[in-house]
Amino acid sequence: MRRAARTPFVALVTPYSFARTQRLADELEALGYETMIVDHPSLADRALEADACVIVLTPDGWRDPAIVAVMRERPPTIIPVLAAPMDPPRAAWSSEPIPMRGSAREVAAAVADAVDAALDPRARSDAYGRSNPGASYGGNRPGAYGRGAGQPISRPRGGYADERTIRSSRPNPVDFPPGINGGFGVPSNAAAKPTKTSGSAGRAIGILLAVLVVLGGLGFAGYKYRTKLLGKFFAQQSTGAAVMQPYSATAPGPGCDKGKGQWALPKDHSFYSTACQADTLLVTQTKSSATLAEVDFLGTGLKLPAAYHMQVTATITSGDQHTVVGMIVHHQTPTGGHVFWASSDTSWAFQVASASDGKLGLPLRRGFLPQATKTFTLAVDVSGVVMTFSINGKAVTHVTETSYTTSDSVALILAAGDAKPKLPIAAQFSQFQFTPQPDPTLTTDQAVATAVAENNAIPKTYTAAVPGPGCDKGQAQWARPSYYDETGVTVTCQSAGVKIVAPANNGGDIGFYGIKGTLIKDTRYSVTVTITPADANSCGGVTTYDTQNPGYIYIVCGNGAYLMLGYNPTTKQTTTLDSSGIGTMPGGPSYVVVITENSPSHAVKINGFTRPAVSDKNATSTDHITLFSLALGNAPSTVTFSHFTFTDQS
Repeated sequence: MRRAARTPFVALVTPYSFARTQRLADELEALGYETMIVDHPSLADRALEADACVIVLTPDGWRDPAIVAVMRERPPTIIPVLAAPMDPPRAAWSSEPIPMRGSAREVAAAVADAVDAALDPRARSDAYGRSNPGASYGGNRPGAYGRGAGQPISRPRGGYADERTIRSSRPNPVDFPPGINGGFGVPSNAAAKPTKTSGSAGRAIGILLAVLVVLGGLGFAGYKYRTKLLGKFFAQQSTGAAVMQPYSATAPGPGCDKGKGQWALPKDHSFYSTACQADTLLVTQTKSSATLAEVDFLGTGLKLPAAYHMQVTATITSGDQHTVVGMIVHHQTPTGGHVFWASSDTSWAFQVASASDGKLGLPLRRGFLPQATKTFTLAVDVSGVVMTFSINGKAVTHVTETSYTTSDSVALILAAGDAKPKLPIAAQFSQFQFTPQPDPTLTTDQAVATAVAENNAIPKTYTAAVPGPGCDKGQAQWARPSYYDETGVTVTCQSAGVKIVAPANNGGDIGFYGIKGTLIKDTRYSVTVTITPADANSCGGVTTYDTQNPGYIYIVCGNGAYLMLGYNPTTKQTTTLDSSGIGTMPGGPSYVVVITENSPSHAVKINGFTRPAVSDKNATSTDHITLFSLALGNAPSTVTFSHFTFTDQS
């Protein structure tokens, strides 16, 4: 151990996937230091727990989101390490820059000296020969890169090159976010660009110059006070003034966006990859994962606003029909957010991702597009907790959800919508837009009250003379048979009802998913529908308490048979709960079926004849209701459904 006291904890803040940082961390640990690598913005708060932050700077990675996030938090001890010849950005550095030259062990030794000097005032004075360790180092001073006056002498650390090479290799300072750690973002010898200022701005600059003159006289003894006061001054001056401007990128994503946008990938992204193509970002998932493949947009250096419009064009290029593309808003660090997605199987949904593990809850909204497509223009308007999602220029759902109210970032996502997906899946993302909007006019409580009133205004009873996708002209959401992977099924809208033809020995379903995409959450409801089998071999029916598996199945056939089945999730089998012959009942070829659900009680009435109620509690929730045509033999089944009514009885 280098020190007998508590083991120093050093955070190595680095551009993502910079391998030399790991070697530096290994050597520091060999010297007795505890280390962690911070290569993602989500780890910035951990860096503040460290005794010292070592910032690894590269000419093209000095604006890395992880570095920006840490410097924005103003850690008290920051030590620059230069991976290549460059002038470091101006900041409250705690030591001279350390070139990453020679072996990793030599660099680690130099970093160790700087850490010790920064943490121990006596060591600092002894090592540097002065009380000021370069806290406001600007870059062009003797000893900045080589062993010059004031450098620690216990371990040699050579410079990179002569001054001419260093100057020509520095990064472009213009694009770095301003106002971070007392000015981090402008290399020390960068010429200031002339700007137009208003009268108030001119006065602010005059005040600032006066403050600098006064504080300059305090010397190093007032360094910490000076840094704190200037930070407070800049914060006060920028309140309400530093506003993120509208931003767009033809090809979004890390390495693809050529503008000022800051992009990142989650720490665990081993199951997918990203690649820049002509005007697009390609995301490809090659391994199964319960996690979404996401690409995070962190903004342009300023905090994301409470209200914004976000839009992107996504094209699915590989995968099965259930492949999903979408976006996350109110994205939290490291996990959590509001997820909206669309699929090539025509479905879309809104879900909430857990802040603890990122797992998705059950959909809170779900709906279906009129036609299948693999290219989507996805858009969202966020105003506090209120969100409106649009697909291809049409708003599909309006949601108020209070789990998250702020956005650390937003994200583009790709996912497999099937439990056993056909891999790889891939999608191209392009034409990204992020436009800040005026602050929300409603408080969270007011927005919730408005949403409650809107939900209460949804009718308890919904009726469709001709139900089904493309047939129902109301606001209900209906799924097509293809959504359930049923092939060979035809659905035809007629004046008498929707006709479903299922192939021999097979079935065809259409699914009712509620009004305006609001799903059925209660356990008390009734369903009424008129079922007309075309012949004795055709059967039709209704499923209730339907989630991923059918809960209760009610079947009537043209030959007068009736059957009620229940699904047991433990045995994964259906069991007969009720059956009879109804051929002698009045009514003719059509059957008016009324199903009353009040779990665990399940009752049915057919053409006015009430069957005895059945008690069963295996299924406890409803995601949707289906109407189906079922062929029990070698001939197709043709069934017409009409006069559908759903009544919420909660």
